[in-house]
Amino acid sequence: MCSRLIMRTVTIFVILVCFAASISAIQLKPRHIPTKSTTTEIPEWFDRHHIEVKFLDDLDIGLSSKDAPYDRSTGTLQTDKSANVLESISKDGGIWIRMTTDEERVDELRDAAQYNTHREIADLNNYFILTIPNDMLTEDWLNQLNSLPEVELAQPLPLPVAQPLPTDFEPNQGYLDPAFTGIDAEYARTLP
Repeated sequence: MCSRLIMRTVTIFVILVCFAASISAIQLKPRHIPTKSTTTEIPEWFDRHHIEVKFLDDLDIGLSSKDAPYDRSTGTLQTDKSANVLESISKDGGIWIRMTTDEERVDELRDAAQYNTHREIADLNNYFILTIPNDMLTEDWLNQLNSLPEVELAQPLPLPVAQPLPTDFEPNQGYLDPAFTGIDAEYARTLP
């Protein structure tokens, strides 16, 4: 009896180890990395006060006590230029927030998506929104951020699209008409 239990335990352990090894052995198709612009012009349909910043997937980006991005694995960013730019942005009133809230859940979902699709998936925990004060030039901050090696892409956020005007489709709704061309829905609406 005891040997059967040991044998089952060993078998389950071997299956789990093989499954874990198969997950790490999957070759993922690389994802497309967008090309960063060296100079930026912001079209009128983009928000001049908010920038979306995506840091490289290999970094573990967090927000410091001063709410500035830093690499949690090293305690700083890779270059002095990066540290200077981010410090300057913070001093000038830039406010950073993470786009996601539950980092562990996002990591789990990313791992599952990569396993199921066999493709690299962007690390959503490395997306941040930078709010820009009114007196700052957004294009300058975009250009500075895109010049950093740790930043995959910085771009302005689009403005919300205006809600379309209501359209009257009633003339094209033939079923509203009395029989033989419709079901007399107009009359049916008067009945309880």
